[in-house]
Amino acid sequence: MEVIVDNVRIAQADLPVPLALENIAATLRWPESTIDEADFLTEIIERTDCLFLLDVANIYATCSALGGDPHVQLERMPLGRVAYVHVAGGFTDADGTYLDSHGHNMSEPVLELLRHAVELLGPNRPPVLLERDADVSVAVIRSELDRVCGALAPRTVAS
Repeated sequence: MEVIVDNVRIAQADLPVPLALENIAATLRWPESTIDEADFLTEIIERTDCLFLLDVANIYATCSALGGDPHVQLERMPLGRVAYVHVAGGFTDADGTYLDSHGHNMSEPVLELLRHAVELLGPNRPPVLLERDADVSVAVIRSELDRVCGALAPRTVAS
């Protein structure tokens, strides 16, 4: 923890803009780990006063690989420091693990997690960025952006 905090402070001192740290898509647990990702990120962010880049697809991928409820994990993240939100597509491999590939369409569970993030962040939520590294044709991007916009729209309650 101390090394990371020191390195973040060094980077902050050298950057002309605020620094934002992103949650990762973990596929394994460190054997010697004594703290989970949400607590780890929260402590770093509190100690360095940096911002948080919330990657919704990474939360879903981590929970797919390591277990846990992605909605609960999202709620435990340092949401008060979110600078912006990432969302991307992925695929489920032969072992049943979701991989955040940035080259496939978003799954419904990832979009549902984005909807939950939007609800948690409230009406003044930060911007949302679609990450896409492959199959970037206009039709594909337009379709995925439409899905993101749908997830960002307020939900209507049936009466």
